Amino acid sequence: MRFIRIFVILMLVAILGCSRGSNEKLEEIDALCDRDPRLALFMLDSIDYEALTEKDRHYYDLLSIKRRDNAYVCHTSDSLILDIINYYSSHHDESKYPESLYYGGRVYSDIGDLPTALEYFQKAIEATPDDSENLRFKRNVLTETGRLLHALRLDSVAIGYLEKSISINEEIKGSDEGIAFAYKYLADSYLNVKDIKRARQSIHSALKLSSNFSPIQRASILLTFAGILDSEDKPDSALSVIRPLPFIVPSRDLPEYLSLASEIYRDAGLLDTAYMYARLLTKINGSGNKRTGYKVIFSEKLRNFVPNDTLISFISEYKSTIEDYLNQENAILQNTRYNYGIHYRERLKAEKKLYVYSMIGSIVIIVSLILLSIMLYRKFIKADTEADIVTAINIMKEYTESPNEQAQPHGNEDSVDDGQAESHSKEEDIIQENTEKLTDIKKRIMAGIRTTDDKDITSLVNTAILSSQVYCNLKERIESKNSITTSEETAVYNSLEELIESVSSGFFYRLRILTEDRITASERRMAMLMKCGFSPLQVSILFGREKNTISTHRRNLAFKITGLKKADKALDLIIISI
Repeated sequence: MRFIRIFVILMLVAILGCSRGSNEKLEEIDALCDRDPRLALFMLDSIDYEALTEKDRHYYDLLSIKRRDNAYVCHTSDSLILDIINYYSSHHDESKYPESLYYGGRVYSDIGDLPTALEYFQKAIEATPDDSENLRFKRNVLTETGRLLHALRLDSVAIGYLEKSISINEEIKGSDEGIAFAYKYLADSYLNVKDIKRARQSIHSALKLSSNFSPIQRASILLTFAGILDSEDKPDSALSVIRPLPFIVPSRDLPEYLSLASEIYRDAGLLDTAYMYARLLTKINGSGNKRTGYKVIFSEKLRNFVPNDTLISFISEYKSTIEDYLNQENAILQNTRYNYGIHYRERLKAEKKLYVYSMIGSIVIIVSLILLSIMLYRKFIKADTEADIVTAINIMKEYTESPNEQAQPHGNEDSVDDGQAESHSKEEDIIQENTEKLTDIKKRIMAGIRTTDDKDITSLVNTAILSSQVYCNLKERIESKNSITTSEETAVYNSLEELIESVSSGFFYRLRILTEDRITASERRMAMLMKCGFSPLQVSILFGREKNTISTHRRNLAFKITGLKKADKALDLIIISI
C-alpha cells in the first residue's frame, strides 16, 4: 500500500506539473499545506525554483516557511521572511500580505523576540479584510496573539483576544484542533488573574474538543487542567491527572511539567518526588526554570525536608538565578511598549480614514508637514538633545549631592560596615566622574558634533581599540555582513571585554553603577560595540537583528543610564565617555 500511495503522489505531481503553470501549481500546493502536508512537500520539491518569476519565487518562499511551520520545525532566522514581507508590502497582494505578516510573527516567536512577533501579529490582524473568507485566518492570528500576550504575562489583555478568537470560531462553526488550544490559553490566562471559575470552564471546553487528540497533542491541555485542580486545593485530583504525563509530554513542555509537578507533589505531601522534580528543573537552562525550581526547594514544606547543608550549597546559585531573572524580565517595559503600539496603530488607522475621505487635503497636509520637518529638524532635534543632556547632568549632580541612604543601617552608626562605606564612596566617585564627562558631552553636542555621524564618533574612540585585532575582525564581519553566531558569541565578546577593560579600566563597573545593575546581557554587548564606535546599523549586522530592534535596545539602555526618554540621541557619546 505504501508503494502504491507514493506512486499515486508522484503521478499526480507529474500530471500537475505538465498541465498547470507555476502559479497555479503553487496555489494547489497552498491549498494542500493544511490538508495533506506530505503531498504538498512532494509538489513543492518538484518545482524548478530558478525557472520561477520573481512573484512566484516569493510565493514559493512563503510556502516553504508555511510548510516548515506546519511541521513544527523551529524557525532560526528572520532573513527569508523579512524579504517576503518587504516584497508583499510593495507588491500588495491582499491575500498573501497578511499571511506573510502572520508567519513573520511565527518566526520571531520561535527566535524568542516576542514583542516583535506581537507587532507582526497585530499588523496581520489590521491588514486582513473583514469578510467571511478571512475569518478563519483572523481567528488563528487572534489565538497566536493571545498566546504571546499570555507568555508576556499580559493576561488581562490576552483574555480579550482569545475570547474574540473563540467568538469567530463559533460564527464560522470551526472544528479544527487550533480552537482547543485557544481555550487552553484562555484557561491559563484566567488562572493567572485568579479567576478559577472561568479557568475551569475554559479548560473543560479544551478537554472536550481535544478528546480525539493523540496523548502527546493533549499533554499541554492536561497540564493546565492539573494546575487548575491544584489551585482549587485538590492536590490528590491534580496528582491523578499529572502522574502519567512524564511519559507523553513533549520535550518543549518539559519545564512546564517539572514546575507544576514539583508543586503538586509537594502539596500532596510527596516531598521526595517534589524535590526530585524541582532539582531537575534547576538543571535546565533558563533563569525562569532555575528560579521556579529553587523556589519550590526553598518553600516551607521542602525546607524542613532537604538537609541544611544541601540548602546552604544552593543559596549562591539561587541568588545568581534571581539576579539573572531580574535582569532579563521586565514586564512593565513590555507592557509600555505594547500599549504604545496600540496607540500608534490607532493613529495610523485614523490617518488612513482621513486619506480615504479627503485624499487631496491629506496630500497637502503631508507635503506641508514634510517641508516643515525639513526646515525645523536640525533646530528642534539639537535643542531636544541639549535639553536632555542638561537634565541628565542635573540628575547626576543631584544624585552625587544627595547619596542614597538605603544601604545605611538603623541604630548605632558605629556598626556601619567599612567595606560598604568604601564601596559607597567609590560609587559616588564614579558618579562624580561621569557627571564631568557628561558635561564634556554637552559641550561637544553644542559644538556641532552629530551623534549619528559615524566618522565623528569613530574619531573619539580610543586609538588602542581602533588598532586592535579584535576591532579589525569585527570590521571585516560588518563589511561581509556576517553576524556573530551563537557558537562564536562567548569567544568574541570575551576578547572584546578584555580589550575594553585594558584601555578603559573600570568601564564595566561604571556602566553597572550608572544602570543600577539593570543592564541586560544584550545591552551590555551592545554597549561594548558602541564603545568601539560602531553605528546602530553596524551593530544590527553583528547582532543579526533588524535596525529597529537595535534602536529599541538603545532607547532602553539610554533610559536606564539617564532616566530620560530621548537620551539615546547622545548615547554613543555617553558610552564612549564612560
